[in-house]
Amino acid sequence: MNVDIVIVTFNHEKYIEKCLDSVFMQQTKHNVYVHIYDDASTDRTNEIIEQKILETTFHINYTKRQQNLGINKNYFDVLNACKSDVIMFCEGDDYWVLDSKVDKYVDELNFNTETKGYFSDVNYVSIQNQNIGRSNVRQSTISCSDIIKNNTIPGLSSFGVKNNLSLDKHTWFRDCATPVSLIYILATIDGGIIRKSNEIFSSYRLGSGVWSSSDSTKNLERNIKTFQIVSTNLSKYPLYTAIVASRISSISFELGLKYFKTKNYDQFNKYYSLFTKNYKNNTKNLIKKLIMRSLHLFIKS
Repeated sequence: MNVDIVIVTFNHEKYIEKCLDSVFMQQTKHNVYVHIYDDASTDRTNEIIEQKILETTFHINYTKRQQNLGINKNYFDVLNACKSDVIMFCEGDDYWVLDSKVDKYVDELNFNTETKGYFSDVNYVSIQNQNIGRSNVRQSTISCSDIIKNNTIPGLSSFGVKNNLSLDKHTWFRDCATPVSLIYILATIDGGIIRKSNEIFSSYRLGSGVWSSSDSTKNLERNIKTFQIVSTNLSKYPLYTAIVASRISSISFELGLKYFKTKNYDQFNKYYSLFTKNYKNNTKNLIKKLIMRSLHLFIKS
């Protein structure tokens, strides 16, 4: 069987060697194709990649961008280049910890037709290579609805998927700000589940990536822009319409509170309006609605 491994990197000279070593150490019976996309790094990342490529027998597709395009456009392009049966991921600042990962993921994905993706908990490490702890995802199976409500998969480097993402039907993916959740959504949008392993296969580095190094307000704003695009483009999937609206209202609530606390009332009013537009009536959201309405009245007074 053919397996594509995707590595997207930017200015990861401190980490890319460990990432590549963890992929190239794989002992596998499958045909492995490694797709490395460097998003116009300005440090020694490119030099290290070129040297490490000489040390592997895996098939390599290396693309070095001449200008920085951002993470979502790189993932869109690299996923379109993947033609194998299974796609796996290892971001440039993360690394795998078992040399049997490829075969175990392929075996699991082939075992059950309902399983569209596979992931594991991760070890968290700092930018100084110190162990911080591990994730603890309690769900053994995750559906598309679960991802939309609240993604709990701890990093793309822990994930593998059957190559059924159909990006030719979802070209809007390229315009989104948070491609990771979208990969999980597209894997399961037509049914099926993402299953969790009981083993740990990967380490996730905190503080070095676009997401983990950004403040929470900026990440929430990225999320809300992504789910607004999702809302527009998944109209033919009515099963998820209300769930997407609920996610937008939930993020709007969090952003509204943040901006109220900093007395940025213009931004609060923006997210108050977005919350109200996407509000769905249930007990939990009713409490949020009362809080938002009270804060809105306070500002008006």
